[in-house]
Amino acid sequence: EQILPRASSIHFKARYDADGAVNAADAERCAALINAAGFDGVLTLIYGDKRDEWAHIEQLRATLQPLLG
Repeated sequence: EQILPRASSIHFKARYDADGAVNAADAERCAALINAAGFDGVLTLIYGDKRDEWAHIEQLRATLQPLLG
């Protein structure tokens, strides 16, 4: 929280529920912090597995996009 207002980029790696969905509560909490800081830099989406990585990146993008200001 303290360094976020000074950040020029963010690497966003989501937490996932047991069913493979992005953990919505965690994504909402992180997006609220990003918005509150007025972040206007590069946001890089990270997925830590090789299986269906592009599908999971798209899922993460679709989850975050409506949450970010």
